[in-house]
Amino acid sequence: MNQRKYTNSVQELIRNLEGVFSNQGNASASYSKEALISRIDDVIFKQRGDWISSQQTLTPLEELELTDELGLYLQEQKHEYVRYRIFEALFSMARETALEYRRDILSKLVSLAIVSKSSATLECAALWMKSTEKSHVVHLVLSLVTDYCVLQQNGASDLKACIDFSPRFCCIFLIALTSHYTMMSSEKCKEVGIIVDDLKDWPCLRLLDIVQHWLLKDPAICYCTATQMDKLWRTVIKATHSLPDSLSLTPLDGLASWCVKTPFAPMSLLAPVITTEECAENLTYSDLHSRMHYGFLKVLLASKPALKAIAKGSVLGNPDLQLWSKQQAHALVGDLMSLCNHSDATPLSGSADELAVDRFSQISQIAMSMRVLNCTKDQFQSLSDPLPKTRLLEIVAYGPNRRSSIDETPMEISTNY
Repeated sequence: MNQRKYTNSVQELIRNLEGVFSNQGNASASYSKEALISRIDDVIFKQRGDWISSQQTLTPLEELELTDELGLYLQEQKHEYVRYRIFEALFSMARETALEYRRDILSKLVSLAIVSKSSATLECAALWMKSTEKSHVVHLVLSLVTDYCVLQQNGASDLKACIDFSPRFCCIFLIALTSHYTMMSSEKCKEVGIIVDDLKDWPCLRLLDIVQHWLLKDPAICYCTATQMDKLWRTVIKATHSLPDSLSLTPLDGLASWCVKTPFAPMSLLAPVITTEECAENLTYSDLHSRMHYGFLKVLLASKPALKAIAKGSVLGNPDLQLWSKQQAHALVGDLMSLCNHSDATPLSGSADELAVDRFSQISQIAMSMRVLNCTKDQFQSLSDPLPKTRLLEIVAYGPNRRSSIDETPMEISTNY
């Protein structure tokens, strides 16, 4: 198949799909839709389920032409419903045929959308990510991380810019990112029989820089999946929100975990430095962690519009939806217990244990005051009781009037957030 013939075939199939999705009320549309979708892998991806031995792949030129053609179509298609349904039909993970190959083409299409600032494609990708199994979403996210944080020297600036034209994509990206990088030590993994490389559980320096940039520039980004829940998103997500392997609605749980666990970063991550667009000075992993933690505290303070939307029932029709549940906070305490030094009931001043517990205390205090975490004083005392005791934790749990169990030395208030 020559290049012109292939391009014409792609355009024809997309036009036919557009006609079907634009006329859902047509009695014959259902049959036509199924017939067209069954041709997608054969015509567009050159993969046939009935002739596996003779499967082909697109040439590099055809791949480039395909991603360019799809990106242009999605940007020009003004009907949001039709645009997403075509995107979903092309990259549905429900079909076994050419699944991995379609996933790779999707990664290239989204990567192109980032550098070309195509909000239409990224909005489709965001909804696809929210309604697809997490394993496929993580594959896409890690592919983008490789493209923009590993292969390109200045690629991080392109990812940072996404917040200006597709905040919902950034929000879903954060959810997938924080669910993948667990920041757990190798010792913890060995306890459950899993052997991993420490660094695979930790985001790289550039990735941490992107996250802190997003949080500081627009704290409300973490709630845009709730506050910008339009009819299309509500319809698609309602059907998949309860699936056991789908992403959560917001990245709050993952970000809280990152803020608390980052003090335990492996030594190999602490030495490198980076110069960001906002600061000419060289910043370390610890510096970026402090910025990210400060950004997350601002995120919690910006939660009121999302809480109002949930209370009105406009977010998936569930007024009892929790942004950060007691169960999630309890799981974080469990992880923190496995990372802390059990021999120290009171952590040493300036230690990773003290910083992590203090970060948890700050996050919990603001989350409870903003009603992001619906937890009573007694419940929080029980929740935090197993943790090593710091002065800040005791103040948050019991109030300033209780006599501290820690030596009565003046408490230093750190300004390094």
